[in-house]
Amino acid sequence: MAASSYKMQRLYLRVSPGTLSFAVYHPFGGKPPVVENYEVNPTASLNVNLKEALASLPLAQENFSRAEVLLNVPYTLKPIELFNEEEAESIYHTSFYDSANDRIFYDVAGNLGTALIYGISDAFCRVIDDNFQSVHFSSTTTAVANRFAEAARGSKRNTLYAYRHENMMDLFVFRAGRLQLGNRFTTIGVEDAAYYVMLAVKTLGMNVDEDEFNIIESANEEGSLTKRLHDFVNDVKQEEFRNAFGRTPLADAKNLTYDMAAFLMQPY
Repeated sequence: MAASSYKMQRLYLRVSPGTLSFAVYHPFGGKPPVVENYEVNPTASLNVNLKEALASLPLAQENFSRAEVLLNVPYTLKPIELFNEEEAESIYHTSFYDSANDRIFYDVAGNLGTALIYGISDAFCRVIDDNFQSVHFSSTTTAVANRFAEAARGSKRNTLYAYRHENMMDLFVFRAGRLQLGNRFTTIGVEDAAYYVMLAVKTLGMNVDEDEFNIIESANEEGSLTKRLHDFVNDVKQEEFRNAFGRTPLADAKNLTYDMAAFLMQPY
C-alpha cells in the first residue's frame, strides 16, 4: 500500500501515563498532523480513560477502522541475534514485576540492532480491539532509537542521546556507531537526568572533553539538561523540535511529541 494511502486511513493514538493523544496525518497533504489530547484521570483505570476519550474527543468520532497505537511504556532490549520471538513473554515477565495481566509486544529496531520488548494491560488492549477493525501496536521509543542510531553512524567518537519527556528519560550511547547502552530512567527533575547521564559517562568510560552529547527535551520538563551538562562536558547540543523536522509539515504541528513525529517520519 502506498505511504499516503496507508497513513490517511489510520488514527494514531499515543498512550502515556498522563495523556492520550489522538492524531490524524496526511503526509503528502502539506499540512501538519491534527492532534487532540485527553488528560488522563489518575483515579480511573487506563481502559476507562480510553473509553471516555473515544466517546468525547471529536477526532475519535470519525469512525476510523484502523489504529496505530504508540505505547509510552517501559521496555527492555535484546540484541537481534540473541532474540527469539518465543522468549518474548518470559523476557518481559522477568524484567517487569506484576505484569501477569499485560499483553506483550516487541518491535525490531533495525538501525539499533535490537528488539524492544514491552507491554500494557490486556484490559486496555481489549478496548482498542473492540473499537477498531485493524490495530498495530508500537513502542514510542523504537522510532526515536532508530533515529539516534542512524545519526550515530559514521562517528568515531562515543555519542550519547538523551530524550527527556514526561518525567522520564530514554538514554542511548553509541561507540563507533554501535549501541553500548540503552535504557529508560525516571527523572523527576533536571538533577535526576544529569545524574543518569553522568553515570553512563562513568560506567562506559566516556571522554567528557571529546565525546558528543545530544539532548532532546520536551517543553514542559523542569530545568534544562543541556545547560546543566555544560558544567560537566564540553560538546553538548540540544536538538530543537523545529530543526529536527523543519522541512516537513511536522514542524508546525501543535501538541505533537518528538517520538510521535519520529514515528510519522518513517517512510512506510
